[in-house]
Order: sequence, then C-alpha cells, then structure tokens
Amino acid sequence: MPNAHTFEAYRLLREKLGDEATAALLQYIQEVTQTHAATKEDIYRLREETKDEFYKLREEIAAVREELKGDIAAVREELKGDIAAVRDELKGDIAAVREELRADIAAVRTEMYQIRDELKGDIAAVREELRADIAAVRTEMYQIRDELKRDVAQVREEMRGELFRVKMILYVVIALVILSNPKVLDTLGRIVDLLK
Repeated sequence: MPNAHTFEAYRLLREKLGDEATAALLQYIQEVTQTHAATKEDIYRLREETKDEFYKLREEIAAVREELKGDIAAVREELKGDIAAVRDELKGDIAAVREELRADIAAVRTEMYQIRDELKGDIAAVREELRADIAAVRTEMYQIRDELKRDVAQVREEMRGELFRVKMILYVVIALVILSNPKVLDTLGRIVDLLK
C-alpha cells in the first residue's frame, strides 16, 4: 500500500522527469510485470498439455490390453463350446468316442497352437509397435522438455535484463529525490565542513 514516501517520490519524479516520462516509466514497469505473469501462464499451460497427452497415451495402451484380453476370452469360450459339442456327439460307442475324442482333441490342440502362435505374433507385433510409440513419445517429451528449458532460460535472461534496467532507473530516481531535498544538501555541507 502506498505511503507518504511513495507519494513524495512520485511527486519528485514528476517534477524531475515530467508527467509523460513518469507515466511512461510506470507503464513500462506494469508491462514488464504483465509479461512476466503471461510467461508463467504459458509455461504452466504447456506443462498441462504435455501431461494430458501422456495420460491419453497411457489410456490407449490400457485399451489395447483390454481388447487382447477380450480376444483371448472369446477363443476360450469358443473352445469350451466345441468341447461340449464333441462330448454330446460321443455318447454312443466308447471306442468310437475315444477315437473321435482323440481326433477332435488333436484338432483342437492344433487350432489352439495355431491360435497361440498367431496371438504370439500379434502380441509381439503390438508390443513392438507400443515400444516404438513409447520411444517416439519419450523422445518428443524430451524435446519438448529441452525446448521449454531453453524458452524458460531465454525468458529468464530477458527478464533479468529488464529488471536490471528498471532497478537502475529507480536508483537514479531515488538519488535525484534524495539530492533534491535541501535538508540533505545542508547536512552534506555540514559533513564536508566537519571533515575540513
């Protein structure tokens, strides 16, 4: 909250620099502050967007896993149905039933092995695709992180330069305000007289 010293400094600044220069200086300080706030908001927004993409990718991987689980469960159900049908057909002659069962079991085993081999191939292909996708996402995230670091460092350097300029201007203004006070000049004169 402004106090009497702030108003006095503002008044002296207006006297020394004029209304336009004082207004321009205050406007410049306000713009630097707004630029700093906008930059922080942009960095936060970029971080949120990157995080959302990562979670979306993780959800897609989980969906692929669930689809594979559903396919395996469907194959199991189909095999159960086939085995039940075989049992119903084999209620007659036991020897014939045994031969038919052996043939059906061999066929089912062959089909299971084929399905297993196909699933292994499909799962391996999906796994390789997921690895490639994850590697690509990881590389992109590292690139985004490096770009953000560079952008933040650049903004930090720009802000540091601007803040230094503002500090120097304020120091000059404060010095002018102090030196324009007749009491200060009188006190400095007494000190000089004492040192003689």
